[in-house]
Amino acid sequence: MYQHIQLGETAGERKRKACSLIRSGAITLGGYKKDKIYGLLSCSSGKRMKAENRVFFKDLEEAVHNGYRPCAHCLPEAYKHWKETKNLSRRRPENSRGDREIYFMGGLQKNNHQDTYHKDHKYRVLYCLEAKYFCINVLKNRIMETQQELDYKRVAEAISFFKENFKNQPKLEDVAGHVNLSPFHFQRMFQQWAGVTPKQFLQYLSVEHAKNIIATTGASLFDTAYETGLSGTGRLHDLFIKVEGMTPGEWKNGGALLNINYSFADTPFGKVIVASTDKGICHMAFADEGEEPALEQLKSIFPNAKYAQIVSSIQQNALFIFSQDWSKLDKIKLHLKGTDFQIKIWQTLLEVPVGGLTTYSALAQKAGYNGASRAVGTAVGNNPVAFLIPCHRVIKSTGEIGQYHWGAIRKNAIIGWEAALKNQA
Repeated sequence: MYQHIQLGETAGERKRKACSLIRSGAITLGGYKKDKIYGLLSCSSGKRMKAENRVFFKDLEEAVHNGYRPCAHCLPEAYKHWKETKNLSRRRPENSRGDREIYFMGGLQKNNHQDTYHKDHKYRVLYCLEAKYFCINVLKNRIMETQQELDYKRVAEAISFFKENFKNQPKLEDVAGHVNLSPFHFQRMFQQWAGVTPKQFLQYLSVEHAKNIIATTGASLFDTAYETGLSGTGRLHDLFIKVEGMTPGEWKNGGALLNINYSFADTPFGKVIVASTDKGICHMAFADEGEEPALEQLKSIFPNAKYAQIVSSIQQNALFIFSQDWSKLDKIKLHLKGTDFQIKIWQTLLEVPVGGLTTYSALAQKAGYNGASRAVGTAVGNNPVAFLIPCHRVIKSTGEIGQYHWGAIRKNAIIGWEAALKNQA
């Protein structure tokens, strides 16, 4: 058990030390020393607590062993169960004769009397030793369920708050205060559940709203920025670059200045459509539903570009990879449209060697986004260039192959094909 007042001489030192212990897992619960109550670290009741009355526990067993009861505010189910158990423990237990241990508010006490029922009410019996571990496990499960439910509700409330108030561009402190959390804990919890930070989520909402205004009303960039709650066109420009990988004007034009050559080719895994600009490959996908649907899908990405069915040298260099000719790899150029985050994930994917595999969590860590496995999975799923950007080499941490944009069976076949190439080499 940690005494908050002993963690440092100043409030800043105590806060830094407590945060460090929380991150390391040495602290999972907080407590109120005066009334012997333990609860979640995010409980709003703890904000009004004086430092000399605040304590921390490593786990539930430590809190219960020191005689603390659940908080009725943040752990209502656990508190209800504790109260029921306390009422039951006041009854005279069967087979109470003999030398036994019983559990008190103050800890384990050795009872040398023949009768284990205490009439001294300064000790309030919780439960006998036989029920101790059962009750602790029940309370632990209740706490975990309650914490998950509470986190889910808070994230849902935060998302609703963002959607209702994104035009005001709320700050992190505003949203955290709305769900009764500190900015630090809210940021970490939201990213764990949503896969993106609160700031990124707000940016996505703002860009989607701006895109809708541009597409439906044809408003100017100044009016669009104003309606989105941004201070000016400069912020709108920066936001589009960050989220869409292009300026608002380029998005509005839909690739009007692009000349895209495309062609179809047979591969060991099915027919593909491959498209390129003068800068490099911009699209490659398996044409499972036929050539026309594949071409329509390409045109939906760049609706205003000019298209020509021409096999360019850029496309040929890319297709050599299917004929096991790896000598042209350095000549393959990519022209990708994506956010900074997506580009970083795709770039990291290119570092996974042929015949090698990685997981979503390992990919996130290598790309510098530790803990953002869900967001990484979304970026992998949005890969615009099949096979060349090897999203098929990403599997689940359990060892399962997992899903693939172009089918799990094809993913298994590609992984096996590359493994055979590696063994031949």
